[in-house]
Amino acid sequence: MKVHNDMGVPNPYKARGPWDVNDNRLGYRAAICMVLRSLDPRLYADYIQYETTRKMRSHVANFEHTTPGGVGAAFVGEEGRVSFLSNACTNSPWFRRFARGCHHRMGDIWIPDQPVTIVELRAALKLLEEDWVAWFQGKGI
Repeated sequence: MKVHNDMGVPNPYKARGPWDVNDNRLGYRAAICMVLRSLDPRLYADYIQYETTRKMRSHVANFEHTTPGGVGAAFVGEEGRVSFLSNACTNSPWFRRFARGCHHRMGDIWIPDQPVTIVELRAALKLLEEDWVAWFQGKGI
């Protein structure tokens, strides 16, 4: 920048803002919705997980694919598989960087299903057997 200033050349960089909120080509509105959705409380943590928030991106992209101009050119592969260019705002480089930053900051809370112990399985089978016998005797069979 000093060289440009010394030579009297105007700033070679474009202005970074302000961004037009009504221009949604980069996915600003979807990003704002994702941030607001991320504040919802959940069962295992204070806030929802990134993977739950990410579903909003899929929703917006799927909706945009149903609108005129939402899908670009289509390509057919050798085995008949079709690929297409997406014009969805959530596929912009800006939105992808935003989503990657959200994932990095929010992280993932992984709580795997716990296995059923043999004691729990036997207790469940005993309850089922009691219900079956009670139903069977009530029918007079």
